[in-house]
Amino acid sequence: MDIERAREDRLRRLAKRERLILRESHRRNPDALDYERYMLVDERNGVAAHGTAGEWLTLDEVEEWLND
Repeated sequence: MDIERAREDRLRRLAKRERLILRESHRRNPDALDYERYMLVDERNGVAAHGTAGEWLTLDEVEEWLND
């Protein structure tokens, strides 16, 4: 298993404990602003749990947000 994939799975589990869903952007174009980016969404109401809706995070930022 790829190290980044294992890290992503671990962060998904952490998010689930907080009743959040870790959503991954499905962009395939490396030039897109949300390429390889993530969003934490509240599973109860579907609203972004961090910052504003439409704000995409790197995996490092997701980890930092979940650990705070």
